[in-house]
Amino acid sequence: MRTKAFFILIITLLAALCGAAQEDYVVFEGAEQNYFVENHSGSDYSWRVLTSFNPDTEAESNDYAITSSANSNEIRVRWKSAGLYYLDVIETDLTGCTNRKVVMVTVLPAARSVAFANRFSAICFTPDPDESRLLQLLDNEGAELDPSKFPVEIKVDINGSEFNFQVNNDDRGITVPDSFMLKAPEHDVQIEITLLEATDANGQKIKPLGGNDVHRITVYAQPEIEYTSADATIKDGGEGFYETALTRGNPDGAVYSWKLEPSVGTSTNLQALTGPTATILWDGPEGTYTLYTTVTDGNGCAADTISQIVEIEKTHGQPLAVYAGPDTLIGNCQPYLFNAVYPTENSYTYQWEPAAGLSDPSIPNPVFTPSETTTYILTVTTSPDSTYSDTVTINVANLVAEAGDDFMIEYESTAILSGTGSVGEQIQFVWTTANGTFVGGQNTATPEISSAGTYHLQVTDIFGCTATDSVLVSRFISAPIARDDYDTTEYRTAVTIDLLVNDEDPQQELDPLSLQILQDPANGFVDINGDGTVTYTPNDGFLGGDVFQYRICNTYEKCNNANVFVYVTAADFFIPEAFTPNADNVNDYFEIIGIELFEQNSITIINRWGKTVYKARGYGISTSPQFWNGKSNQGGDDSDLPSGSYFYVLDLGNGEQPIAGSVYIDR
Repeated sequence: MRTKAFFILIITLLAALCGAAQEDYVVFEGAEQNYFVENHSGSDYSWRVLTSFNPDTEAESNDYAITSSANSNEIRVRWKSAGLYYLDVIETDLTGCTNRKVVMVTVLPAARSVAFANRFSAICFTPDPDESRLLQLLDNEGAELDPSKFPVEIKVDINGSEFNFQVNNDDRGITVPDSFMLKAPEHDVQIEITLLEATDANGQKIKPLGGNDVHRITVYAQPEIEYTSADATIKDGGEGFYETALTRGNPDGAVYSWKLEPSVGTSTNLQALTGPTATILWDGPEGTYTLYTTVTDGNGCAADTISQIVEIEKTHGQPLAVYAGPDTLIGNCQPYLFNAVYPTENSYTYQWEPAAGLSDPSIPNPVFTPSETTTYILTVTTSPDSTYSDTVTINVANLVAEAGDDFMIEYESTAILSGTGSVGEQIQFVWTTANGTFVGGQNTATPEISSAGTYHLQVTDIFGCTATDSVLVSRFISAPIARDDYDTTEYRTAVTIDLLVNDEDPQQELDPLSLQILQDPANGFVDINGDGTVTYTPNDGFLGGDVFQYRICNTYEKCNNANVFVYVTAADFFIPEAFTPNADNVNDYFEIIGIELFEQNSITIINRWGKTVYKARGYGISTSPQFWNGKSNQGGDDSDLPSGSYFYVLDLGNGEQPIAGSVYIDR
């Protein structure tokens, strides 16, 4: 980026000393730099940091730090705050003569930032949390903060309370206090962490990055279930019905687990039961059994296991035990054969209800075509007055592909697709696209992409059934970035300025022909050249700073504005440091070159004791003699003034700050 700054003209003059100060500087906030003047043996040096002249105003102490001795011809300064400063040094030689030098330092704001690596997270309640949130610390160039800047002190706000953390280079994270994570297992807890400020190992501030300075954590409540129906005593060969209720937790997508100890009490496949109810055939040995049930809710959080004691009692003389088969979970794409039914006798008649979905409801082994979960009642008739029945539930696994909502992606950035809303049993993911670009993860729920396009998702469950969905990702068009420009030109001289050289467009589609001037300069005029440049021409008689504003757009008609600062200087302006009024016609006058351009000027000259010895208006224009000849014109005294240093204040009459300096008379 091209940056040209203009400043108030500051002219410092040598007395008997000849030290030379450095040029004006532009540094970033937090920089540490050396400054010096020529060293003269036996001289003392006194340094100050000012924000303005006439009168001198010293900078706040927390805006800078002098990190070396201040009584030397060389000094080292660390700049803590952005702004315009004047580094001032006064040299006093062995005779008591003094010399003052000034260098201007422009401190630009630093672009370092601290941000959360992600903005949202969620965890399940646990009595032993260990939750650290990763931070990103970047330098002015957008790279990771240099290890030498660590440790970094971080101040955050957690739900209205401030905390301080020290972040090291090898562990750039902060840990949320347990008092927030362990508030209560009975309900969801929201935790909001806001970055307030950061300070590196050198005491320099690092700004939180807007948009990524807040992280929100959801601590999900611990799920809880209870039995609402449970058969405690079962006759041998009978069925028991067990139902649970999720009294706390997220029921959407909840998965239940059933277990029996000892396991020989039933032939029912308990591992296949994933819902809140269970119908169990108790056909095992007589005895006492414990049935265990737990659930993982829709948030992925596990409840404590509950249990039920079941007694199996032997029976004798039961005419017929009918078994319709185990409750079963199947995919929505595969037929199911009732092949576990018993007894199967040709002399018996069979009737299944309801008949929907069955190939033949009057045979013992019909085929079920999936549509929705159905509970069937099988009735077996052995004689006109003898009927027996059993029930069986065929659970049809739900399978839904959910590719997420359509969204927009910025140019040359990446995004994460989300198929996590898909529903199914142990589903696998396959993403494809004909016009987009994958970075990776096509076989996961959350692949990464780098361009716009239509992305298709196919999910396959454990049964081999499939479902599809798609998401449209459009390109996000950003406005160009217009940056301020700075330039200088001489008195009555036009200057051509390339306004677009430091501007940029994320899409690289800047349109030079869209350039327009929004605000004209107050002291000149601007011509647009059609190639991204403009020509600024100052008004006749104008010297000083001028500004105008322009707008630039990209080919997508997204626009941005910036200012242009131009400083018009005198073509030839010079104030001498000394003169010799000894009537040899060489350098006999205090002649200021270019003063005729400033008709409204005035000058005041004082001696080292603060007494005014010379005053004039229209100096060098209407004064007689034209320039000061080293004589006093105050109090009726026109005698020659003695050799020595005299101090002047020159007001050019153009609205700018007066120029102060010193001149030496050598007779």
